[in-house]
Amino acid sequence: MPRHALISLAVPPTLELRWVDDLYYGLEELSAAFGVTIVGGNLATTTGPIVVDVTVLGEVEEDLVVRRTGAREGDRLLVTGTLGAPAAALLAWEARVEIPERDRLLTAHRRPRPRVHEGRVVSQSRWATAMIDLSDGLATDLTRLCDANGLGVRLEADALPVDPGLYQVAHQLRIDALDLALRGGEEYELLVAAPPAHAQALAERIRTEVGTAATVIGEFVPAAQGRAVECQGRRVPLLPTGWDHFRQESTADRSA
Repeated sequence: MPRHALISLAVPPTLELRWVDDLYYGLEELSAAFGVTIVGGNLATTTGPIVVDVTVLGEVEEDLVVRRTGAREGDRLLVTGTLGAPAAALLAWEARVEIPERDRLLTAHRRPRPRVHEGRVVSQSRWATAMIDLSDGLATDLTRLCDANGLGVRLEADALPVDPGLYQVAHQLRIDALDLALRGGEEYELLVAAPPAHAQALAERIRTEVGTAATVIGEFVPAAQGRAVECQGRRVPLLPTGWDHFRQESTADRSA
């Protein structure tokens, strides 16, 4: 569980104090919702863009730790929530796209909800074999999970819980909704591996105990079978096309 937070802030000396106050009001509101105490940090000036760095410290029972490693061939993959809302929000804002879902998408982008309670349900079930959060896009973070376990993967495109607002934005801008759902990122959802006998039950437990949707989207396969998305009878290679902080130009085409 998260316990303490450290906030480091670098701002231009001309920045209005109200901006800093509003930032900390938001930080304190979210911290209070999860029982987190802001215990310190650092403040500096900068001539460049504003920098906000947050470090959260927490604890978990040793026997409930779920790492990236531990997944096995045949394990199913399930994801909480939906995919693509933050990416759709950013595109809608940049392109000034007006759709019915615009305000909801912008809220999802600006105020993501940490999946703390969902993570506790997963760990306490003792069914999960591996887990990662989706910050850099499903394609990239799933690739990391495959690499950590030496496995391949098969995703079912029809099973992906693509946010309905993403379809609206994709239609307006004439882009591929599935591609954006795979690489968009910043959902901060949980991607969990679990044995086939327990995966659906785990998804149901998350829905029942927390109220968050969870969907089985694919399975791990032997590494020799590769990594792919099954889409309308076609097998499309799954490539890590999401955000990469160490790549000069990210194919996700977004700033971080």
